[in-house]
Amino acid sequence: MSTVQAKLWVSPMGWPELESPEVSAREPIGLCFSGGGARSLAASWGQLRALYALGALDRARYISGVSGGSWASGIYTFQRVTDEATFLGPLLPPEALTLTALAEPLTPQSLGFAATRNVWGFLAESTRDPQVPPDRLWADVIGRHMLAPYGLFDHGAPEAVAPNDAYVDALRARPGMAEVIAGWTVRTPARGPFLVVGACVLGPESMLPLDVERPAPIDLTPLYCGVGEAVTGVFQRRTGALSKIKDRLQPGDPPPEVVAVPVGGAVVESVVFGGGPAPAKGGVQALPAPNAPWSLADIVGASSSAWAGVLEETPGLGRLHKLAPTVSLWPAWRDDTPPDTRFALGDGGILENFGLITLLRRGVDRAIVLVNTSTPLDTDWDPNTDAPSPDRIDSYLPGLFGRPQKSVGTTTVDNMVFPTAELAPLVAALQAARRAGEPVMALQTHRLLDNRWWGVAGGRAVKVLWVYLDHVPAWEAQLKDPELKDAIQDGDRKILPTGPLKHFPHYKTSGENLGGSISLTDTQARALAELTSWGLLRRRELVEALLGG
Repeated sequence: MSTVQAKLWVSPMGWPELESPEVSAREPIGLCFSGGGARSLAASWGQLRALYALGALDRARYISGVSGGSWASGIYTFQRVTDEATFLGPLLPPEALTLTALAEPLTPQSLGFAATRNVWGFLAESTRDPQVPPDRLWADVIGRHMLAPYGLFDHGAPEAVAPNDAYVDALRARPGMAEVIAGWTVRTPARGPFLVVGACVLGPESMLPLDVERPAPIDLTPLYCGVGEAVTGVFQRRTGALSKIKDRLQPGDPPPEVVAVPVGGAVVESVVFGGGPAPAKGGVQALPAPNAPWSLADIVGASSSAWAGVLEETPGLGRLHKLAPTVSLWPAWRDDTPPDTRFALGDGGILENFGLITLLRRGVDRAIVLVNTSTPLDTDWDPNTDAPSPDRIDSYLPGLFGRPQKSVGTTTVDNMVFPTAELAPLVAALQAARRAGEPVMALQTHRLLDNRWWGVAGGRAVKVLWVYLDHVPAWEAQLKDPELKDAIQDGDRKILPTGPLKHFPHYKTSGENLGGSISLTDTQARALAELTSWGLLRRRELVEALLGG
């Protein structure tokens, strides 16, 4: 097996990115873009537009993304096709909007273009290519689908990521590394904040297909990737046709196979992530080389691989039945070189859909959490008396306060980082904004709790600005174009919603448009971005209060 000279950081450790003055000089603020497919991408487009105008992107230390939010944060961080202002678009008043103008075709000069791409054609192309191994198919699809229009993916060429050009020069200076990376395209971020993308470890590749039991969180960044905390994941083999979890087994199905496997305790440089195991020592050393370098497409593809799981369980799709991305992981606390074990990675939204907890681990004391949900907020829900329900509030939010919701394909039981008593005041503040017809936002101070599973050290206060996607009557009241107003009303009907803005702003994560799978139309993407950018500016005093410390 060939080796490369690469760096391994073994826990306990300081965060490697803070060794860079470019990162450490920024304020301990995190910007968190939730999952939600193309809906979240389009909403994030507008939110990034407003945060750019308010100066938050120049001040924040971290930007995180999960699933659809990783598409937005990843493309934003790396794109070099045009300047930032052009890429994010102008801020327009509601009265200037028309349905006709919103239908204008988007181009790769805009982040919103990615939300309109139809994934199925690219899936067919990647599947027919024998040079793409099954566990890289989804990354190849996402590369062609999301990244190639922005010059961030070259099908068939080896690509890697690194934090900056100086780091690439340092890599080349290591013995033998210049020859290794000579044929690679090494992409570096075009701008800060430091990008952290969330995914999870589904379980050993040998157990595919896998159900959700207790997967381990994994961080993917331009500098390093890995399971930083030493944890024991609990992994379950799927049993029965299309079964999801133990209490949904079909009659006659065998009991599920469940194993506990220790993983983590170290992160490795992204350029060599996915190769074989190494002894548990930090620093630059000879590490087994991966079959191919880990690319931006691999990073955001792993985070958004929920669709890979759907395809894996669909009968008759041939080599798509092992579509999950796989990498080599090992328990870094072992003194010897452990056996090579391939693990499948899964969508970040299986565990934590906001990208918040991983930034709390990194010491942020302020965060803006963009909850780009498909669930309208129920203004009558009382967390003091009612159990959380996914049709009343976003299914991931209560779990952060020790009130996890049971949902097929997700597990949030390990996500408690705030006291349960702080959930009701947050919900009440969000509900008050919704009743008032204003953008659904609330600035709260929370007491951070220890969370050993995620490696969060508690005992301090953190400020969080919660931004919850929902209807904003104050914005709708300022619209002048009758066609646009009618389209929003038609799309919001309780029975048989219809029209070009059906389900606005809570577009379905998948299947909103026939034949488009996870894509939106130009009209849908533009309208959502206009709403979300206006909302942050409408309540800019909350953003400024958060940024002010």
